[in-house]
Amino acid sequence: MIVSIPDAWIAARQSHNEFLLKLIDNFLDPKYKPRKGNKPPLRITIRFVSETKELLTSNSLADLLKSISIFNNYKVRALRSKPRFEAEISKLFNYRNFCAKKKSWDAYKLCTTSNITTCPYCQQLELPTVIDKVSGRGFRPALDHFFHKDQYPHLALSLTNLIPSCTACNTSLKGEIDFFENLHLHPYFDQENIKFAFLRVSGELFLWDDFSEVNDLLLIASPERTCEKTKKSISTFLINQRYQENHIKFEAMNYAQAKLDWESTKNNDQIAIIREARHNEVSLTQFDRSNYKNVRLGKLRADIHDALT
Repeated sequence: MIVSIPDAWIAARQSHNEFLLKLIDNFLDPKYKPRKGNKPPLRITIRFVSETKELLTSNSLADLLKSISIFNNYKVRALRSKPRFEAEISKLFNYRNFCAKKKSWDAYKLCTTSNITTCPYCQQLELPTVIDKVSGRGFRPALDHFFHKDQYPHLALSLTNLIPSCTACNTSLKGEIDFFENLHLHPYFDQENIKFAFLRVSGELFLWDDFSEVNDLLLIASPERTCEKTKKSISTFLINQRYQENHIKFEAMNYAQAKLDWESTKNNDQIAIIREARHNEVSLTQFDRSNYKNVRLGKLRADIHDALT
């Protein structure tokens, strides 16, 4: 991840957890009866769901990890019933059903509560949610299962396992990589640790005000502090490769030039427009440093801002 988003679902937390708890409680209800033609759930499935109920609605990474360890243990204990056990868990926490538009709580209603507008993994793509109230047609961001739903189906609907993201990061790049066995930065629980450096292709020290050729610019993302999770995140989501695209470099150059213009003229009372907008850097540079998480390429711009301030 490039930016941390710990409060992504703050407005949805109560509604989503009520939805999930109701799903679990209905399953655990002694009066629960499967649909006609279906077998009653295995006792081991009931025990697992009962044991992990509180963990699945927790806002703690430690609880998510604990639930995975318990799930892996139950798969071993299930012996010959393992396929059925996994199938029953997948059926209970049915993500495909959650994605269908319906009157009750679903993925679309969840996404309308999000305050995140850019993909936290790459910050290159925006994540709008648009729904037409009349027709019901619309679209929403992809929801990445940080711990993959096929490997850990009990977490398919857990709020802290659903990361609003772009399809490039979610499907094309992450795919089925196991983030439990290969921990990466978690957008909800880890601190930001990726910083952009700006260099010439020649490797010489780079100065923004001594630069004009986009092909001579290198944008390098690296960990601010030694961290294997950060290195894996940069590698998995191809951050350095994606930030070498010329259109990204042009946007970086344009912002840098606007920032340089502001810095060089903000105290110049001879320039009327600056005198009138002396305290309005945001309108002149089209970037608000305090809101960098919700701006496309915001972390890149923030690092340029800090370097030039």
